[in-house]
Amino acid sequence: LITGRLLLGIGIGVSAVVVPAYLGEVSPAKYRGRVVGAYELMLCLGFLCASLVDALLDSLGASWMWMVGMPLLPATVMAMFVW
Repeated sequence: LITGRLLLGIGIGVSAVVVPAYLGEVSPAKYRGRVVGAYELMLCLGFLCASLVDALLDSLGASWMWMVGMPLLPATVMAMFVW
């Protein structure tokens, strides 16, 4: 469990550095700031929405399993559109 958390943390840390750098490299110079800024904004809005949903579920007395399982819904929809 500790090793898995360590590897996951390293992966998330690397992606936090690499993704904005990649977006900055592949974006046209005219839109570079907007693209990277939009990525950062959407990332922060996602964190905010997740926190609000967790707070709502906690206030309703839902168990932690609902908080962990809720991301399964959008992930399933996204996975369906991949194939």
